[in-house]
Amino acid sequence: MLSFTLMLTAAHAQTLPFDKIDAFKKDCWAQYLKKITEDPQRQKEMAESAIPYKNSVMKFALYQIGDEPEGGYPLFIALHGGGGTAPEVNDSQWEHMKIYYRSSVKCGIYVATPPAATASIRSPPA
Repeated sequence: MLSFTLMLTAAHAQTLPFDKIDAFKKDCWAQYLKKITEDPQRQKEMAESAIPYKNSVMKFALYQIGDEPEGGYPLFIALHGGGGTAPEVNDSQWEHMKIYYRSSVKCGIYVATPPAATASIRSPPA
């Protein structure tokens, strides 16, 4: 019988037959979803539409559009540059990104993030 060894931790390995791999993946994903959706920090981030990272906060706008297809929603992320201008300009650009491409999405999750006024936490430092 074909099988492979799955390294779960450095101290634990499990041999899993190939015909059990899909069920194992689904179970792992279900456990992850349960953990992440019950996490108070993640719940707070979703309620506030803001994710803290070190000394910064990444705001976001999230829209669920249409009925969820089998296999889940596609994800659309609208990113916009920014900085080097007044905060009001960056804020108005973000408001525009919330709708800019959204009408082209017939089914999916549409996420818009604001432009960064300083070094962006969306990309690693140079």
